[in-house]
Formats: sequence, C-alpha cells, structure tokens
Amino acid sequence: MIPVVGTTPSVADGDPGSSVQATLQPRSIASLDGLRAVSIALVLYVHCARSASPSGAGPLFPELGTLGVRVFFVISGFLITSLLLGELRRTGKLSLRKFYYRRLLRIFPPYYFYLAAIFALMSLEVVKLMDGDLGHALTYTVNYHRPRSWYVGHAWSLSVEEQFYLSWPAILAVAGPRRAGRLLVGYLVVAPLWRVLLPALIPGTAPAVGETFFTTGDSLAAGCLLALWRDDIGRWPAYSKWLLSPLSAILPLVLLVTDELHHWTKIYWLVGVTAENILIALIVDRAVRHPEFVTNRVLNWAPVRLVGVWSYSLYLWQQLFLDPEPHALIATFPANLLLTIGVSILSYYVIERPSLALRAAWEHRLFPRADFLVSPGNGTLGVKTGR
Repeated sequence: MIPVVGTTPSVADGDPGSSVQATLQPRSIASLDGLRAVSIALVLYVHCARSASPSGAGPLFPELGTLGVRVFFVISGFLITSLLLGELRRTGKLSLRKFYYRRLLRIFPPYYFYLAAIFALMSLEVVKLMDGDLGHALTYTVNYHRPRSWYVGHAWSLSVEEQFYLSWPAILAVAGPRRAGRLLVGYLVVAPLWRVLLPALIPGTAPAVGETFFTTGDSLAAGCLLALWRDDIGRWPAYSKWLLSPLSAILPLVLLVTDELHHWTKIYWLVGVTAENILIALIVDRAVRHPEFVTNRVLNWAPVRLVGVWSYSLYLWQQLFLDPEPHALIATFPANLLLTIGVSILSYYVIERPSLALRAAWEHRLFPRADFLVSPGNGTLGVKTGR
C-alpha cells in the first residue's frame, strides 16, 4: 500500500481553504479518515488473502491493493495542497521550514521505529533482508530499489510520498497556484506516455513502472489539482447538480470496473491509471462536499474513521505479519491479522500520538517570531516577524 501519510487537517493544522472549510467537522475534513479506512482495507484484504491461501492462489482481485495505494496518493495530494492553500490565503506566503518540520514529526517517528524493529529482527536472524534494503529504506528511495525483501517492499509508496513532500510545496511556493496548476496538467498528460515509453526506451525498467516517482506521481498530482480547482468547479451548476444525482453514487463501481484494465498492461498505463486518478478525485470531492449522503455517513461513522486514523501504523506493520511466504514470521490467518492490528494500535498510541503532541509543543518554541517564507509566483524569499 501506501498510505496517505498524515492526519486530516485539524484546527492546529490550519484552515485548508474556503471551499474545504465549508465542510469541516469540528476537528477534521469530513470523510477523509473514512476513505483512508477503505484504502487500508483494500491493502489488508490482498495481503491477508495471500497469506491465508494454502495453494498460493491469492486474492480474487489482486490489484485492489495497488488501487488502495492510489487512493491514498490522491487523498495525500488533496490534503497537503489544501493545507498549503489555506496558509496562502491567510498569510499570502508559505513557510517551507514549518511545513517540513510538521511533516518530519508526523512521518519519521513511526516509520523509523518500524525500521528499527526490522533491523533488530534481522540481527536476531528472525527475518532476512536483501543487500541495500535498509539503506534505501532509510533514505526513502525504495521505489528505485530492486530486488528487495518483502519487509521493506511497502516502503516504495512511502518513498513516493516523501519525494512528493520534498518537491511539491517548493514548486507551489515559487510558481504560485496558477502556474503550478498548469505544470500539474502537463505532468498528467506526459506521465501516461512515459509509463508506456520507458520500458521500450530502457529495457528492463518495466517492473519499476508504477513505482518510480515520475511514473506514479500523477495520482498525487490529481489530488493537488482537485484542491487547486475545487472552488472553481464547485461553482459549476452542472457539476453541482451531477454530484447530487444518483449517477455520482456509482463512481466506486466505475472505479472497480476501470481497475480491470490492468489485464491489458499498455492500455492500463496509458489511459487506465489516469481514469482511476480522475475517478478517485471525484469520489473524494463528493465525499467531502456531501458527508450527509448515506454512503458518506458510513465513511464518517466513528469506528470507520478510527481505522482511518490508524491507517499509517496499519500500513507500516502489516508488512511484517502478512508475508505470504511459508517461512513468514507469523503466516497463519487470522492470527497474523490480529497481530497486525494489535501492534499497529500500540504503535499509534505509543509512537504516533506522542510524536504529534511533541510536534505541537515544540512548534511554538521553534517558530515564535520568525518564519522563512516564500512569496508564491516570484520565487522571492523573506522573513516574516511575529505570528
């Protein structure tokens, strides 16, 4: 999988913008945690089915795990861009230093704790890693590392996320929303072509398509564009009417049908992924704008939202326990799933929540008077004094 790393924006995270603000719940954007829960459920389904299959036949729909990761990517692009636009609306500038500080304490502690556990198990000869696994995992470059062991295999998506965090805020800050949006549109056009051309131009790169940043980052870009254009498309009467119609309710079904294009690899890379990105963005927009819909009420049901809150830890730790190989540490279903859930919850309350509390406590000390800021559109750097 890959998850959307991060929590939905809370009051402390800032106002994600006017259109999103209209659908804010007291502490988060409506439906996003529920959508994360659906995403991690798809990943868990695929991995559990593999580990539970005595014959090795695996899940009925093995590509649903990748689809779950794609949903995470779109949500992540939407969420991060919404937060950045909210800061732009409030201050007219972006604090890149503060952004990276907040991401660091959100992402690094649970992730490096997981890697420390894997290293300890490797030292005890409980699990085996391949050459380069730890180095690439530590530097968030697993999406450029093959072959690799199962235990760090899921870090490819986390690497894509981290590369997105390093690049997109700076692009948005320097180019400004309008020009950055044009860059995203160009990327959405070029990325499908590159997915098809890359294996032809460089033989042997086919397995990396869909994992390297340029061949999969358009899912994140779709979420970014949704955040950038959401106010404008929300003013289209035809679009608003369509969202309220029963036709919009079948978007998930259309998405599942579209995912079956993966049986035709070149068609899937050329048009299928782009279609999925658009469909997921529409599903996200519908869920956020209309949490009152019956399907979206399920997403906002407290137990479902809680699974979404746990999704980052679930994504990290499922890889340890849901290894489909017979020699796996814990290979028996449902014991492996129960262990995944138990250790993930422990990680969330022992690692994630304390690190978020520490982030909040340090933030006011580290940024009491001055912030390094970038003025969007002209690339100028400045310092803003005061809060």
